[in-house]
Amino acid sequence: MNAELQRKGRNKDTIINHAYIESGDYRKKFDYISGDKKLNRLIYDLSKKMLNHCSGPPSAEDLNCNLKFKYELGVVCCHDGRIFTYISNQYVSGLYHNLLVGQYEKLGYSHVDAQIEALKEIQEKYDVVVKEVLL
Repeated sequence: MNAELQRKGRNKDTIINHAYIESGDYRKKFDYISGDKKLNRLIYDLSKKMLNHCSGPPSAEDLNCNLKFKYELGVVCCHDGRIFTYISNQYVSGLYHNLLVGQYEKLGYSHVDAQIEALKEIQEKYDVVVKEVLL
């Protein structure tokens, strides 16, 4: 059995879905990130490496790094196979982001779903765009 599954107190919402990450459907999502096939393949290859460190959708820190370094596009590859792209043209308070996430968790949302709901609110108030990449 996977060691991740055996640990007491492990958050089941953050367990990596390895079967999906290795699937053709997951790889195909990367075809929709940009018009550059080589870039899309590089992002796909790196995403599989990054999944060891991923905890969910874009954070305020991700958005602010995108703004600070003027990246054209940020990409987050989630443990469950979801992929998000984001662009930020405005600073987002990490405290505000965390408060929103906490509010949604208190309403019964999983941590990842609470992050997604918080990002929806942030997009309404800030010059930020977050999109899930779908097939």
